[in-house]
Amino acid sequence: MLRRFAAYLLVCAVVGVTVGTACRHVIPDRPQLEASGLLESICPDPENPKRKRVLQAGQRILCGHKGRRGYPKWIFQASERIVSTPKPGLGNALFISSLDRTLYAIDTNGNRKWSFRTADLVVSSPAATPDGTVYIAAKNGMLYAVDRGGLSKWKPPYDAIHKITSSPKVSTDNTIFIATHAAKLLAISEYRTKKWEYEGTDSFEKSTPEFSTDSQTIYIGSKDGYLHAVRTNDSLPATQERHRWRNKICDKITASPAVGPDDTIYVGCWNGKLIAVRPNGTVKWSFRTGQPILATPRIGSDQTIYIGSDSMWLYAIKRGKCKWRFRSGIYTKGKPKSEEDKDTEEPVSNVDTCDAQFPPEAEATHYVVKGSPAYIQASAALSSQNIIYFGSINEHLYAVSRQGKLLWSFDAQGWVDNAPVITSDGSTESLFVAAGSRLYSMNP
Repeated sequence: MLRRFAAYLLVCAVVGVTVGTACRHVIPDRPQLEASGLLESICPDPENPKRKRVLQAGQRILCGHKGRRGYPKWIFQASERIVSTPKPGLGNALFISSLDRTLYAIDTNGNRKWSFRTADLVVSSPAATPDGTVYIAAKNGMLYAVDRGGLSKWKPPYDAIHKITSSPKVSTDNTIFIATHAAKLLAISEYRTKKWEYEGTDSFEKSTPEFSTDSQTIYIGSKDGYLHAVRTNDSLPATQERHRWRNKICDKITASPAVGPDDTIYVGCWNGKLIAVRPNGTVKWSFRTGQPILATPRIGSDQTIYIGSDSMWLYAIKRGKCKWRFRSGIYTKGKPKSEEDKDTEEPVSNVDTCDAQFPPEAEATHYVVKGSPAYIQASAALSSQNIIYFGSINEHLYAVSRQGKLLWSFDAQGWVDNAPVITSDGSTESLFVAAGSRLYSMNP
């Protein structure tokens, strides 16, 4: 994996003269995983741990770890890589989309309930409603509504005309909000009719809209660095603009915003800044990571913000100050760096001082890395026990304490560039993460 990542950086360095910094953020296609490989080590057969196993597309296998922390309970295999964050839905179902143009519904035991085909690739995540409806948008601009049985509710699907790479957002009255590359934010009724349309200042790429605490405003970032605050009312007086405000806060936004309980909006930018914006559109504070932020910030119960970036660090930030940072990769004191590590290591780019970091500065002189330091481009997940779970394109999933200490890591054998998801039945939490073409149910 380290050699593959190093080769990718080398290609970017060679072509960077002509394409600028864009290369590092245009992620190449990941190679498909072999059916076996390390399958026996990460998911041994519960009945015969030495038996060779084959994991076929559309199926799942159980793992014989007996609750071993940081290892999978079961693995579900799609036929192509999974590009969406798993979304919980009615009846504890999980919904994922894959580059095989398929939306999968999977039960809590990893069994496929149904699958639904789309006419084009889906590179965003689905949205699920309490009645079991799932909305999913394809790149060609088609928005699908799928019922609890896996059948289309809209025939034909809603055609937004322009390319879509952001995820649908559904309000409590079942209005579906979807953004397009043509700088359009659309409000669609559950009956497939357009309620209204807002035209932004530039393309909405990947950024998914987020509601204010009262749901009267929806926030979204655009490619030109503007953050938009848009009224969600179905109808407006002729003298009133659809947007409350729009403020250029940075160079480029493709990350989705997050909204705190005090209505502060947090959003990451390509210039490496995490920006905190007041409900009136003015900037409260900013924090610099030094490299692009492509993920949605996660907000802890104590208002600590957790965010990773292409600086290869996960940050814990409160009121614009860094509490700690955690570098992707596992560090072992006392062993010299390999030549590969020396060639691919990047300098620390964060310009703000953190109170603590992992590994501590005193232990960071000599180390080897399991799962090389790599970009953190997906959001974290926060458990009720104050554990932070996040992944990296170094193919590892990490569990970190609220103090920034490593609890465990898992080699997922595929880039973890979507957010882990935590579900709860009231007494027990379950952890799910997609990596490559697999969905893992983990022992947290």
